This record gives sequence, structure tokens and C-alpha cells, in this order.
Amino acid sequence: MTESGKRPSESRPSTALLVAIIGAAAALGGNALVALINGAKERQLEERRHAEAMRLQEAKSQHERILEIIRTGNVEKAAENLKFAVDVGLVSDPKIRAGIEKFLSERKPGAGPALPPGSWSTTRPAYSSGTTYEYNYDDGYIGSPRGKVPPSR
Repeated sequence: MTESGKRPSESRPSTALLVAIIGAAAALGGNALVALINGAKERQLEERRHAEAMRLQEAKSQHERILEIIRTGNVEKAAENLKFAVDVGLVSDPKIRAGIEKFLSERKPGAGPALPPGSWSTTRPAYSSGTTYEYNYDDGYIGSPRGKVPPSR
């Protein structure tokens, strides 16, 4: 017995309690480390997804721009427009730019793509019946199986 009247084993925490406290602290630290690593990996994944979405959007925008550039009804004018777009940097994708430049250098006069002006139309489902209609942006009418009907706005 000590001077306070207690046995030496009663004044110190037991070894089992110390082991439990150390184990809990280690588990807490391990969980915190795993949470930090998961957070960092999740952030990297989201950044990659965002970058890929932006790349796809830019590619789609560029393809739509090229379609509009050749929508002249005249292959010579379409070729001039393509050359202009490449020269001023409207075509930023290196592969597409190289393809257009190759096409323009090998193109024979009078040959090449051209779409009729104002011919852009879209087919989309109308209502819930699944019937499709075409909306022509030139005259503002929807082509239907029953003839032309004004668009509902």
C-alpha cells in the first residue's frame, strides 16, 4: 500500500483502458486520413468530368459552327468561309483544323460541301403521341401528316 492507502494498481489506469484509448485514437486518425484521401480523389474525378464535359461541348459547338459556315448553297462560298474560319481561329481543334486545311488544299474548284441556306430544320417528338413534326425556321411552320400547321407558342 501507498501513503494514500491505495494499492499501486488502483492509482494507475489499467492497461486494457490505455489500449482501448490508443486503439480508438488510431481508428479516428485512420478514418480522418481515409476521408481526406477520398475527398481529394473525388475532387480530381469531378475536375476530370468537368474538363471532359467542356471538351465535348466545345467540339459540339465547333461542329455546329462548321455546318453553319457551309450553309451557303454555293460550294465556292462555303470553301471561302471555311478558309476564313481556319484563318481567324474559329476552328480551334487541331485535328479538325488540319483536316479542313488538307481538304482546302486538295479541293478541285466547284467541288466540296455546301448546304442550302436557311434549310436547317429539326425533327422532334410532339406531344405525347410520339408523332414527329418538322419545324422549318424559314417559314415558321411545322410540317405534319395533315399539312402545315402554325407552331404553338
